[in-house]
Amino acid sequence: MNKDCIEIQKAMDELFDESLSDARADELLAHIDGCPECARQWELLGRLRAGAAAEPSDAEMLAMRRGVIRRIRASEGSGAGWLERLRAALMVPAFGVAIAAFFVVGAFVAGRATRQQVPVRELPVASGGDAIVDEIQLVASRNRQLSDVENSPFSYDNVEVEDAGGGKLALRFDVSRHVDVVLPKTDPLVADVLAQSLLEKSSVGMKLRAISYSEPVMSPKVREALAKAMLEDENLGVRMKAQEMLVQTSGEAAIEAALLGVLEKEESVQMRLVAIDYLTRGNVAPDRLRDAVTPRDSGTEVDAVYVRAMDYVNSK
Repeated sequence: MNKDCIEIQKAMDELFDESLSDARADELLAHIDGCPECARQWELLGRLRAGAAAEPSDAEMLAMRRGVIRRIRASEGSGAGWLERLRAALMVPAFGVAIAAFFVVGAFVAGRATRQQVPVRELPVASGGDAIVDEIQLVASRNRQLSDVENSPFSYDNVEVEDAGGGKLALRFDVSRHVDVVLPKTDPLVADVLAQSLLEKSSVGMKLRAISYSEPVMSPKVREALAKAMLEDENLGVRMKAQEMLVQTSGEAAIEAALLGVLEKEESVQMRLVAIDYLTRGNVAPDRLRDAVTPRDSGTEVDAVYVRAMDYVNSK
């Protein structure tokens, strides 16, 4: 998605409300017709905006359906693509509301009927009215080659496939979508993404970058994620970087507890010495420090960490 796409997608609400000038509207529609990503967002917006419409009667549903079919058939000879014909229909205010309501309510009714036929223990993924599923299916319908799938904005994980009978398959999967946004450092999404990047199987480089940018957004959840990375991450560099960021904050009981955990579990002498320095500066309770550094195996030789810790304990 380029800069033009971002600007155009921001203006889609105004385009839908017909509050733009004719020239600006034509410019946006020309881009949408030639851009698959923006076309998908435009269609999805139409479905979402129609979600607030009241459910029509059966007679109104039938009339709308016939109207849609007549309008599309009437334009088939013009050589225009289906998207352009649909867009032309949507741009007529009254008819646009009708067709959008038809699609949304129709999907809801179909989804409700589908759910009634499936046992309670089975929750179909493709349930009508789910905007995320609608978007996934729209993208899938346009994928023609393997390269389309590889370049899809969605990726699937934890996939399970099961025969549902009647020529159908039950699909269960986790879905993620690549998002590219620029946000203020104080935005809540920034803290969430940074925290989750430390919990998931991100690359070492990505984790190190996330940690380095975490200082301005040092919320409790980010500190908790850093503590978890310091104690559990497989990479020593990530553990050390997380500790480096945490020891810049003083007076935090949660950080103190995490650093005591470092003394108990961590093999890196450097990390344990950093933990000792932080804990002694904060006047940690001597008995807690003694318990953390005392070897569990009586045959284990004491090291510099134990000596420094006991110097502090004996001074109290």
